[in-house]
Amino acid sequence: MPGAAEAGAICIVAGLPGPLLHWTCNVLHSAMALTHPNIEHLPLDDDSVHRLHDTIDRATGRLFVGNTVNEAWQAEIRRGRVPSVLVLEDADATIAHFQDAGQPLDEAIRNACVIAMSLGDLVDSARVMTVTRSNFDGARNVVAELRRHSGFAAGDPDSASAHPAPEPVAPPLPRTDDMVAVLEEVLRPSCLYGLTGQRVPITWPRACLMWGDRPGHPVPRIIDLTGPARILTYGPYVPLPPGAWRMNVTLAISRTACGTPLSLKLQGRSALGRFAFTADQPGLYKASFPVRVRSPREVLECYLETERGAIEGCIGVDRIAFEPEDS
Repeated sequence: MPGAAEAGAICIVAGLPGPLLHWTCNVLHSAMALTHPNIEHLPLDDDSVHRLHDTIDRATGRLFVGNTVNEAWQAEIRRGRVPSVLVLEDADATIAHFQDAGQPLDEAIRNACVIAMSLGDLVDSARVMTVTRSNFDGARNVVAELRRHSGFAAGDPDSASAHPAPEPVAPPLPRTDDMVAVLEEVLRPSCLYGLTGQRVPITWPRACLMWGDRPGHPVPRIIDLTGPARILTYGPYVPLPPGAWRMNVTLAISRTACGTPLSLKLQGRSALGRFAFTADQPGLYKASFPVRVRSPREVLECYLETERGAIEGCIGVDRIAFEPEDS
């Protein structure tokens, strides 16, 4: 009920996992505990969304905490009936958190992209505050701003000393050139969208594409076409911000690969774009076609496949680039 929210007993917290999200939850928990001794921490999932507006007694407070924001929770945050806090941790700290949990680096990057994208179209919603490391002007200021935004008790003016700012986190390992490319060209633009809602060019380097002949392994620079018709590349299973995009791909075709029909397809919940071609001479070929992404929660993959078997030939693929276009 709206009355519960107005009493300051409820707050939604969503964001990239890491020390900053933990810090934010601790600050809100401490502030809530001053006036609500019974505090419940509930996840942002389909089962808990119906409890957001339950009638609760004056002694009870609820923090709804999670990472990825699904459609039901996104709608609640947009309505602005209760205060919400979006936490955009540094990319390095989030990846380090996932690695500490045992995730390989490529999987950690994919998961971070999915979370960041789910936050991007919420930053301008009513009653939303964004917390980032770059916003810290001393932990005391952020503590006070969080308490004002949430409507919880202001507390002792010196209470911020109990919540020092989180320490910086070392960059994730291994820092190979391929992984640096994925961090800079995939994850950081995704985090920028999560923070500002701004669309910028995003590139999927070869390091984040998977090899059809050896599932789970990155695509090599040169792909042998010999064999039956099949998928040559797939992945990377990351979302893009919603809207219109121009997808650009450059392929290197060998002389012996000429005449082999190829197709390129961007796939989400449905096919978003497809381009089929057959090279008649060796060289570099550029494919460009428009695609429209409907949801930032839709994970995407790009298939490059042969339409017919080949007895020889090879192709090279380096990266897939996306340029935002006006809707």
